[in-house]
Amino acid sequence: MELNKYEGCVEQWKVDLIVRRAKAFGFHEDEILDIQQELVLKLMGFRFDPEKSNGAQESTVLQVLIDNELKMKHRFQQRRKNHIEALRWITELSENPSKSHLAMDIKNALFPLSKKQRQICIALAEGYTVIEIADLLKLYRGTVYRQIRQIRRHFQSLGLDQWIGR
Repeated sequence: MELNKYEGCVEQWKVDLIVRRAKAFGFHEDEILDIQQELVLKLMGFRFDPEKSNGAQESTVLQVLIDNELKMKHRFQQRRKNHIEALRWITELSENPSKSHLAMDIKNALFPLSKKQRQICIALAEGYTVIEIADLLKLYRGTVYRQIRQIRRHFQSLGLDQWIGR
């Protein structure tokens, strides 16, 4: 794998740390170059302050920062994968009429929800996090969590537990 070089932008040990951590998280080589590019941009704006580091070394602080970004990327990929699986399942429903009643059940379950609750359902199905939904809909996080609890109870009351994410 030919790695990007960032001479003059970021120290090489930081670039190497990104690659090592991405490999440790199980990212494929074709993904690592993109991850490297994204994280180098973030590191260019990062300034280590020993007084605020609580005694940690710069390498430790950077590893935590990189690991948090990689965890977020993993979660995003998993949500995307789940969304694609849901879309594949809906496609199968249209090809298999015996299962199509479930699609109608979902539509009927969404109908009595408020506009905000339907927007939250759509955003969740598209893989947005609660924080992203709160920002997108200009709501407090607590409001989004409360709405999700109400949506969850509604789906459970209709026996549609399989459509509730964990």
